[in-house]
Amino acid sequence: MIEKMRQTSASMQARIMKQEVIANNLANINTTGFKKDRIFQTLLDDQQTDLATTVQPITVFEQGALRETQNLSNVAIQGEGFFVVDTAQGPGYTRNGNFQLNAHGQLVTDKGHTIMGLNGPVEGRGSMGINEKGEVFFDGQLSDTLNVVVFPDGTPLKKVGNGLYGLTDPQAVGLETPSGNFIVKQGFVEESNVNGIEEMIRMITVYRNFEADEKVMRTQDEILNQVVNEISRF
Repeated sequence: MIEKMRQTSASMQARIMKQEVIANNLANINTTGFKKDRIFQTLLDDQQTDLATTVQPITVFEQGALRETQNLSNVAIQGEGFFVVDTAQGPGYTRNGNFQLNAHGQLVTDKGHTIMGLNGPVEGRGSMGINEKGEVFFDGQLSDTLNVVVFPDGTPLKKVGNGLYGLTDPQAVGLETPSGNFIVKQGFVEESNVNGIEEMIRMITVYRNFEADEKVMRTQDEILNQVVNEISRF
């Protein structure tokens, strides 16, 4: 009985985490370049005949819809890859192309992080144009090409805030390679890939399942209480 209660408790904790992930997805439904998370849940044998549950969020990197902004500093990736960003913590990676030109003529994120090209920071003066290959021109002169990279399948990426991703494993640094399956759209941004209706349905389902677990837990507790009271009579 104690083991059944432990398993039910683990199930309830997993559902709480699922609700938190869903709530975060919904909170970022209008965040440019945001990628939704899903909960990955496994059952592992802990070598004591009972089962231990492990739960962790996994980011879903499927393409979001492209929205035209007519702002020439905005760019979106249609296809595979991430823009490379220079941060104080090292290289960052993003799909959020809500860029702008700073006072030094550098292309930067809305938080001021420098966008990297193949030859260093993307910078220049004059009217900026970006073609579908990611080549950046200022007053018609080629300045650099946006560095759009991909990672081998299974490379662990983590969200580090402000639409940026970092590598969770230091040994994975340098594994990125140029993407060969993308086009760059100037004057567009990629919207969140969160589907509001889908997330609401998930939230309702998880809540109902949590309620069912709660009822099971209450029943198990009542049975255990009865057993203890019966034993105490002897």
